[in-house]
Amino acid sequence: MVNDDDRGRLESLAKRIDLARKAADPASSEKAAEGARVHTQAAQMIRVGSDFVAVVVLAGALGWFLDRRFETAPWLMLAFLVVGFVFGFWTILRFLSKKTDNDDVYKE
Repeated sequence: MVNDDDRGRLESLAKRIDLARKAADPASSEKAAEGARVHTQAAQMIRVGSDFVAVVVLAGALGWFLDRRFETAPWLMLAFLVVGFVFGFWTILRFLSKKTDNDDVYKE
């Protein structure tokens, strides 16, 4: 079991280790922050791309289903694909407008 004296010594040791690591390589924390920022941006771009594809595919599938149901092939599928592209680009533009509104977050 760990008593209060041992816990205090462990916390003090952890602080000293952190200080020693920062003193040994001060750029490592900056590199880690830059790496985290790059990974976050990459994840956001992947999400935007997958959202675009998902909207277009779902709209096309809905159009295809309605075409088969009402025997209007290929008109509803084409119309829904156009709507899917419009909403897909709208999603991208919405993401980019949020990105430019918060650009000061990425500036250091």
